[in-house]
Amino acid sequence: MNAKVSIARLSILSNTLLIVMKLIVGLVTGSVSIISEAIHSSMGVAPGQYTIMPPSDLGGKPVWFIFNNFRHYKSGKMNNKSGKANFDITVRNFCDSIRQCNPIYGIIILTLTLFFILPGETFCEVPATNDTIKYYDGQMFTIIGKYHSERNYVRFPKEYKNKLRGDVWDLGQHSAGISIRFCTNASLITVRWTVMGDNTMDHMASTGVKGIDLYAYVDDLWKYVNTGRVKGKINEFTLLKSDGGIFREYLLNLPLYDGVDSLSIGVNTKAKITPPKENWLTDNKPVVYYGSSITQGGCASRPGMAFTNILSRSMDRSFINMGFSGMVILIYRSEEPLLKQMPPYF
Repeated sequence: MNAKVSIARLSILSNTLLIVMKLIVGLVTGSVSIISEAIHSSMGVAPGQYTIMPPSDLGGKPVWFIFNNFRHYKSGKMNNKSGKANFDITVRNFCDSIRQCNPIYGIIILTLTLFFILPGETFCEVPATNDTIKYYDGQMFTIIGKYHSERNYVRFPKEYKNKLRGDVWDLGQHSAGISIRFCTNASLITVRWTVMGDNTMDHMASTGVKGIDLYAYVDDLWKYVNTGRVKGKINEFTLLKSDGGIFREYLLNLPLYDGVDSLSIGVNTKAKITPPKENWLTDNKPVVYYGSSITQGGCASRPGMAFTNILSRSMDRSFINMGFSGMVILIYRSEEPLLKQMPPYF
């Protein structure tokens, strides 16, 4: 055996041992990413091992002999001399075939087996970051787009439940026009939110009905960042991944045609998150806009595209959205006193 072959075999052996260690650690800790890395490493070792010691060097037992035995073992077709399936002989023959092969091929076979057994989605997982996420209740920050101070995300205070038409009250539970202002230097922003009704509409995108979207104040403008896709009643979505380190003002718009039971904003633990440091959208008097479905945000693809939210960002003042789908035939007497109480430019 010449020196080059010895060095090559030593290199393959050391890499194989590393693969074994990765597999053990991955299986013990349950880390999919480590197991996946071991499998991919084995793919690199296989060609080298084949070149240094091809299957013909394995005492006449090619690698596929193992797969052949394993196939018969699974199907129960391996028979003893009497022609009947015998479990003991099947297992013994299978184990003997493995022992007759080079151990490095065994490692390669093991990793390939894991590759086919584990679900495909496993290897598409995004590895977790070293920094964990800490969540903060949305009520800790500045809520705009509603005129009362109750700790919720609905458009009417509780005292009006029995004073308004039932349909208007129900639509008032939707968080149309309500947004959360905050400031952070986070490199990762994730939002968890639970909706009240898990509503769906055939003619409107679910991201508009019960989704959220995020804007950041950059270069003197509110610029769109991302939309939180919905899965159902309980949702979680990462809206931002960046290098971080820069404090920015953010605007989180809430669902248009569903209510929000709870909402929390998650940032990486090394980041800071506070109420807004600037008075954008909060310094000027709000505008109350009364209307029907289009005002509420009907058929907008996401909350930030409801026209009252567009006007809010353009005019640097919050809009209190009093749009109620199909309800504005005329203003009922029971609703008139409520509207007269509202601050501003109605």
